[in-house]
Amino acid sequence: MKTTGAVYFLAVTFATFREVFAKYIFDSWDFAVFLMVMVIIDTFTGIWAAMKQNALHSSPFGKVFVKTILYAAFLVVLHGFENYGAGKISMKVFSWINSVGYAALIGREGLSVVENITKIKPDLLPKFIIKKLRDYEESGPNSSNIS
Repeated sequence: MKTTGAVYFLAVTFATFREVFAKYIFDSWDFAVFLMVMVIIDTFTGIWAAMKQNALHSSPFGKVFVKTILYAAFLVVLHGFENYGAGKISMKVFSWINSVGYAALIGREGLSVVENITKIKPDLLPKFIIKKLRDYEESGPNSSNIS
């Protein structure tokens, strides 16, 4: 009987924590998983490019941890902008921010992967792809160079 009560207590506690976390901190787990896949691919291709250039050393590995923490903080801020504010004002003012923020993170990781690929095999990808990604990173989706 005591085990059932403890299991019930843990289940209720976990469910409550999960709901509070999803409401106030973050709830876009599909995006978070995809972003982590991109970070892993970026890390892998970065290591490969550094090995190819005989420039592999341990100092960049700490940057992956820092980047992951900063991305997580940014995602929490995006969630707050979109979902909370004084009298629902932020929901109207910041309704665009998740899309732009998510695109910026994925675009940055994508550009980094493409740059790593060009370090590994410079002639594999057309140069216009790299140029368009760099234009997007600098100017965003409204750049006349993106279309």
